[in-house]
Amino acid sequence: MCQENFHSSTESTSEFAKCSRTVFELAENDILEHKLEDDEDPAISTFVEHQDSFLKLYALINAFDCGRKVAEHISNLLPKEIIDNEVIENIKSTQNKDQEVPDDVVGFSDEEIKAMLKSIYFHVDSEYFSTKIGDLLARRLSFDGAQMDGHVDNQLKGGATAILALIVGRRLYIANCGNSIAILINEIGNELSLFPIYQLHENHEVGEMERIRKLGLPDPRVVKNPTRCFGDYFRKGGYKENQLLKEATSEPIIVEPTVIGGVNMDDAFRFLLFVSPTVVRAIHIIKPSANVNETLAEWIVAEIKNNRTIESVAQNVLDNICHQYDGVLKTKIASSQKPITRDSMSMLFIPLCSNMVEKLDPENEVREQQILTQTNGDSNNCVQPYVDFSEFETSELRDTVLAKIESLKQYYKDKKTMHIITEE
Repeated sequence: MCQENFHSSTESTSEFAKCSRTVFELAENDILEHKLEDDEDPAISTFVEHQDSFLKLYALINAFDCGRKVAEHISNLLPKEIIDNEVIENIKSTQNKDQEVPDDVVGFSDEEIKAMLKSIYFHVDSEYFSTKIGDLLARRLSFDGAQMDGHVDNQLKGGATAILALIVGRRLYIANCGNSIAILINEIGNELSLFPIYQLHENHEVGEMERIRKLGLPDPRVVKNPTRCFGDYFRKGGYKENQLLKEATSEPIIVEPTVIGGVNMDDAFRFLLFVSPTVVRAIHIIKPSANVNETLAEWIVAEIKNNRTIESVAQNVLDNICHQYDGVLKTKIASSQKPITRDSMSMLFIPLCSNMVEKLDPENEVREQQILTQTNGDSNNCVQPYVDFSEFETSELRDTVLAKIESLKQYYKDKKTMHIITEE
C-alpha cells in the first residue's frame, strides 16, 4: 500500500528560503471520482529554494512508485550539500563583503560547478541507501528466501527525479536527473522567446539508448522511464532480481545528472520554468504530434499577454492542461472496464527579474518569487511512453541508420563553425 500526499511549502525548507515569497496553488481533480486501491501510488512533487547575495538555488523534485521518502530525503539534503560545499564556501570567501548585491561573482570555473553538482547528486543518492533504507535492506535479507514483506519492497522500489537551477553571480546552471524539463523565457525586443535548457533521461533518447545498450541490454525499452533517478533500489543495487534487467553488466539506472551551463544571464532573462514529467506526458496525450516546448510557449505567452498576476499565469496554464487531459481520460473511462486515474502535475515558475514581476503584478509590491503550481491526482501507470520505437528497433536497417547518424554527428563535430554563446 502506498497512498501518499506530499505537498511542500516554505516551512519544510524555511532555513533556505528567507529572501522570497513562495506561493503554492492547487487545482483539484474534479471529474475523476476514483478511490485509490492498495497498490496504487499518486505522483507527488515538492520543491526547495535558497537565495542570498551570492547564490540562488531552485529545485523541483518528483517522486514515483512510493517515492515519498526519497523526495523528502532529496529536499532536506540536496540544498544543504550545495550551500555548505567547499567550492561554494571558497567562492564566497573571495567576494567583496561590503558589496550587498555583487554585479558578478568571480573566482570559479564552470567545470568546478559541474563537478560539484555531479558529486553532490551521487552523495545524496548514496546517503539515501545507507541511512534511510539500510535497515530495510537488512530486514529484507533476513528473510533468507522466505516470503518477502511486500511493504518493505514498496519502500525499496521508490524513486524520485530532481531538476535544479543554481545561479552563482550571473551564471546559470541546470542539473537534471530524470525526465522533468526546464524552459528559459527571455524577452527580446517586446517579444517573449522560450528556450529549452535540459536533457531528458528516457529510453527513447539517443544518448540513453547508447548507454543502456553498452550495458548488454540490446532493447533499451526494457529499462522503464526515467532512466536516471534517485533511489529505485530494484533498478540499481537490486537489479539482478529484475528479470528484464538482470543481464546488464552494471546498474541500468544511474543518478548522474546532466549539467548545462554556465549560461551568462543578461537583462533579457525573464523566467525559468520547471515542468514535471506528468505534465509532459499529459501534453503528449492531448496533442500527440505537438512539440511540448512550443505548446507550453503558446499557452504561457497567451496568459502573460492577458496581464494576469504571476500566480495566475502558472495556474491557468496548468488548469488548461488538466481540463484538456481530463477530457481525454473521460473518453477512456467510457470505453474501459478498469478505472483510470490522473497523475498529479506540477510546475515551478521562477521569475529571474523584478521588472517582469512588476509588469505581471503591478498592484503589489515588486518582489522576486517562486510559484509552485500543482494539481492533485492519482497514478496507476496508465499513461504509456509517448514515443514508440518498436518498428525502428526491429527493422533490418536499424544498425545502418545508427551508423549514419554517428557519421553525421562526427562530421558536424569536426566541421561546425557555430557555437553557443554563453560568455560575455
